[in-house]
Amino acid sequence: MGGLFSWLIVPRLAAWLTIPHFAEMISGASAFVFWWTYVWGESKLGNGASSWILHMAFIILVANGWGFALREWAGVSRKTRFTIITGVALIILSVALVGYGNAIK
Repeated sequence: MGGLFSWLIVPRLAAWLTIPHFAEMISGASAFVFWWTYVWGESKLGNGASSWILHMAFIILVANGWGFALREWAGVSRKTRFTIITGVALIILSVALVGYGNAIK
């Protein structure tokens, strides 16, 4: 019937593996992968601080792209939509400026 200590281990393990704890495990694993890939990429590119700027800009662009694709911005006002689109345009402009700055140094 499951072993001598199954009454002790299985209920506690089942209670611990709930949705919030599972989300924490996924979050921790993705944070580890994020840092590993960032450090690996920065060591290959050697851009210093500009690689962090480009990385964070890419995260913001992808997050807003997902927001538009999944229709999270569907019910917002025109002013809010204009603010988001202007912010995304400014991020793209700043990425271009950082790229140009890296090209001339």
